[in-house]
Amino acid sequence: MQRFGALLVMTIVGAVACSSSSSSGGSDGGAEQDASMSPDSGQDSGSSCPGGQPMCNTTCCNANAVCVDDGTGNKSCAATCTFNSDCPPAKGCCSIVPGLSGKGACLQVGLTTNQQCRCNTTADCPSTGCCAPLADSNKNPIGPYVCKPNDNGPYNCCNGVGQNCSNGYCCVQLIGNGSYVCEEPCHNDGNCGPGACTMLTSGTCSGSPGGCTPK
Repeated sequence: MQRFGALLVMTIVGAVACSSSSSSGGSDGGAEQDASMSPDSGQDSGSSCPGGQPMCNTTCCNANAVCVDDGTGNKSCAATCTFNSDCPPAKGCCSIVPGLSGKGACLQVGLTTNQQCRCNTTADCPSTGCCAPLADSNKNPIGPYVCKPNDNGPYNCCNGVGQNCSNGYCCVQLIGNGSYVCEEPCHNDGNCGPGACTMLTSGTCSGSPGGCTPK
């Protein structure tokens, strides 16, 4: 078994092989982050609030909240979160914010460029039904899990008819998550860069016994 993010334990089963050769090409569909966002950029210098909470536009943020600049100079207090399901509907994206390790900030969907919304299951991603791990520039899965396109690209989803992945990746079902994700085939961790090679419980990944997943 492999742990993926907080609270959720998933087993990878039911691989559907695609082509026979593996490649690191293609789009990861969302590994970019909006570097303009920062939990510190909106905090007013020289001010103090109870409990060490940040001050945002002369207002002290509540506990478990951060002051976020959306990149356009607009500052607001945003509740911290782990998944989209932790956020209210009006601010339904648990957005990845650089410097806010292990958590996100509840923001309006589409508020920022390259916004990444942290997810736990497909229910957190109603527009695409795809909850898959972020990948680095080499298409190695690094996590966390975010809402991504269902377009058969590397570390995007392959939900639906056909389940064919591009570039030698294979379509793997994530039990407990609800998504089918295009994963890179592997035999051991050395094939996965910073990721881990997780053995399949049935089938093969383009002839290999495992698929690369985040550690």
